[in-house]
Amino acid sequence: MMPMNTIRHFRFFLSKTTLTCGLLLLSLLLCPVQSSLEAAAAEDTESQVQSLELSLRSLQAQLNVEILRSSYTQERRLQGFDKPLKSTGTLLLCRSKGLALQQKTPFVSSMVFTQDKIISATAAAVEVIDAASQPQLYELSRLLQGLISADPALIESCFEWELQGTLSSWQLSLIPQKEPMSLVFSGLRLSGGQYVRELRLEDKQGDVTQLVLLDPHSTPDSLSSAEQELFVSGP
Repeated sequence: MMPMNTIRHFRFFLSKTTLTCGLLLLSLLLCPVQSSLEAAAAEDTESQVQSLELSLRSLQAQLNVEILRSSYTQERRLQGFDKPLKSTGTLLLCRSKGLALQQKTPFVSSMVFTQDKIISATAAAVEVIDAASQPQLYELSRLLQGLISADPALIESCFEWELQGTLSSWQLSLIPQKEPMSLVFSGLRLSGGQYVRELRLEDKQGDVTQLVLLDPHSTPDSLSSAEQELFVSGP
């Protein structure tokens, strides 16, 4: 079991800007965590699993773009607060590089996620987190990055899940069944069409985070010089 101080540390990072949703969005473009399905007990169960896998694979293929850009709005409802905390900003995802989130309101801040580090920047300071300095925290973040890839084996082995709708209007609900995800989240839900449009996360403390992508698009299909620099040195 992951030490409680690591879980507390991770929950602290969940409260910062759009970290949670950022990791989940990043997971749509990075390689999925590998896992295997448990053997089915009967032939009809196997047929059902194969049918579910086909739907998940179709969704995975649809979401598999090289670059995604969008503006976003985020709303966090925290226990003990009467009003939700709202923020707006822009995001840039690149399959080969990672994710850059730039919050515009209520204050300016940025977070950049790559395959080997997380860079958090505000007007006051810049913080870099890597596997060497926080190995357990980084292990959990890597799991999150690979989580919502719509990979059938991973979803079947780690979640109680339900996929509804069509490829043009779908909703994927997830309930974590294994640690470390089950220690942090009580439920996750994604919905959209050609792209993910909304992410909703409920954590064990009762807080709810909802991220809405306003104008997701995948063109132009290459990074500008300024965009490439984000993934090298941060904002």
